[in-house]
Amino acid sequence: MDSREKDRWDKDRPEKDRWKESFVTSNPETPNSSTYSSPSGLLAEDRSVPVAALKHHSQAEIWARRMFLVTFVLLCTLLGVFLIVLPWRPEWAENPLFSGYPWVRTLFANPFFRGICSGFGVLDLWIAISETAHYHEDV
Repeated sequence: MDSREKDRWDKDRPEKDRWKESFVTSNPETPNSSTYSSPSGLLAEDRSVPVAALKHHSQAEIWARRMFLVTFVLLCTLLGVFLIVLPWRPEWAENPLFSGYPWVRTLFANPFFRGICSGFGVLDLWIAISETAHYHEDV
């Protein structure tokens, strides 16, 4: 090993040792003392700007967000109920649009396909409930 390689290895070594010291502990109850900061700076400990100094949204922006949420939740709810109920109705498979395509009628009459469509309906309802529950305003 020549002197350049040794200098480079010695220069990198403190970082590696620091990494081992901060991340590897024998006791899992020991809090992590790492100096990790997220690239976006969104972690609570990364904030260099106090919360009070963050941008305040105008009333128009707040109401626009509220109206978007209401519209989105109503759309997801209606689509969810539609997809849960309609596949099990007789109109689902006996649709005049399918008269020229018997394989499509067979597909839509299949209980597995109906169940998949109803599952998407449940997923839409879950999205609507989740969006409603997680809405918050940054005042």
